[in-house]
Amino acid sequence: MGQRAFPFVDATFAAEMLGVPVADVLQWVADGRLTSYGGKERNPFLRTVQVEELGREMGRDPAEPPVRRRASQNPVRRVELRLRHDAKWSDVSEEDLQAWLREADAPSRAAAEKVARTAVDRLNRMLSLLAPSRE
Repeated sequence: MGQRAFPFVDATFAAEMLGVPVADVLQWVADGRLTSYGGKERNPFLRTVQVEELGREMGRDPAEPPVRRRASQNPVRRVELRLRHDAKWSDVSEEDLQAWLREADAPSRAAAEKVARTAVDRLNRMLSLLAPSRE
């Protein structure tokens, strides 16, 4: 887990230090195993020393560097980023769509249709997965 450069780390970095998903770190905070010190609800700050102690309990070598994953390698982050970007569709009006359609060439329209169909499929799947949580 390396040398302690900062007294606090966020939950995302703590997950990298421990080699676990962020959801596990947040659960440990909820269970009182880790204590949060401000920050965002879904990414609170944690004492580095406490995270390192938990890592030792889990059998992690303190000298082992954190497992860094780029957003593109993290499925949770990838979905969050996609949802955030797709939220901007509310800024696009019917007039905007019609103007784009008038000016787009055939290859652009074909590519857009493929992307839109894939997006609709994924979003419909997301809605079906979220449906049980609304009950």
